[in-house]
Amino acid sequence: MSRIHRPTQIRPLRRLVSCTAVPAALAWLLMASACVDTDLDAPRTSQAPPVTGVPTCSDYCLLVTGEACSDTPQYTNFDVCERTCEQFAGWEAGSFDQGRGNTIGCRMNSIDLAVTNPSESALYCDQAGLTGGNVCGSWCDVYCELMERNCANVPNSYLPPGECSSACAGFRTDGTPGDQRGDSVQCRIYHLTLAGNLAGSAPQDQLHCPHGRAVPNAFCVDDEPDGHDH
Repeated sequence: MSRIHRPTQIRPLRRLVSCTAVPAALAWLLMASACVDTDLDAPRTSQAPPVTGVPTCSDYCLLVTGEACSDTPQYTNFDVCERTCEQFAGWEAGSFDQGRGNTIGCRMNSIDLAVTNPSESALYCDQAGLTGGNVCGSWCDVYCELMERNCANVPNSYLPPGECSSACAGFRTDGTPGDQRGDSVQCRIYHLTLAGNLAGSAPQDQLHCPHGRAVPNAFCVDDEPDGHDH
């Protein structure tokens, strides 16, 4: 009797790999978390948690203090960046493809643009920095959000949102991001950010909110008297 040869059945591949799409310059950073190797035969309790793709301060600071913005540094080091993002400024996460808005995601998108457009990296790195460069938040959006977050307990400096926006509209915008002196919105943003440092025995809001208020008492003024220091 001849044997009947049955076709060999091939068991379907039971592992899937799913990846979240992100900008090219960010892909390496998220590879470990955005690609989830899921065993379909394994119990549900052993599966990795779903990937949300939410921008974080740690991811942002790893990028902005790295090679992409090394010619236009926005922070002195990673720790300063992370404290600024999480504590002093408290930006919302946003999304990786966000082109505007005072968020972490917009700033990470600007870093991606700095990588893919190296001749304009200075412009994009300033957008990725503290002030948002009038793209990742308008000058006044960034300023007034810092005012609300860090100076609400300083009566001689605080302005509620509507009054803050009106006052900010009259500020000069010809400063440079990171300026510590000069009558500009950029200087005021710098000092209102420092006001968010509430750690230690001497919280900084009482010191720096007056420097960054609508009519500053020092630093963010023209013709500042000698002798002022932080």
